[in-house]
Amino acid sequence: MTTLISVSVRLPTQQTFATRESQVKLPSNFKKNMKLTTELDERLVQLRLNEACVAYCLAHTDQETLTIIDELYFKRHSALTLEGLGQQLHLSKSCISKRRAQFMMLLADQLGLSSSMSY
Repeated sequence: MTTLISVSVRLPTQQTFATRESQVKLPSNFKKNMKLTTELDERLVQLRLNEACVAYCLAHTDQETLTIIDELYFKRHSALTLEGLGQQLHLSKSCISKRRAQFMMLLADQLGLSSSMSY
C-alpha cells in the first residue's frame, strides 16, 4: 500500500530534485517508522530532562557529597568503598550513607519521584 502526500521541500528523486508541491510516494511502513521515531524522540526528551535534573542536583550540593556521588556513581572503576570514602573525607560510614541518601532524595524530588521513595 502506498500513500501520497504533498510536500513543500526539496526532495531528491532518482535523477533530479523535486521542487515545491511534488508528489512523493511513501513506503507502506511509514506510519510504523514514524511511530518509532516519535517514541525515540520522547525517550530522548526524557533523558535530557533527567540529565538536567542530575546536573541541577550536582550544582546544588556541597563538595563532600559531590565527591561521594562522583566516586560511587560516575567513576568507571571506583576502588573506594563507603569506608574508604569515609577515610578519604574524614567522615564516618553512616555520614557517607546519609549524604548519599540526601542527594538521592533531592534527585528524586527533581525527577518527581519523591512520593514513591523513602529513606
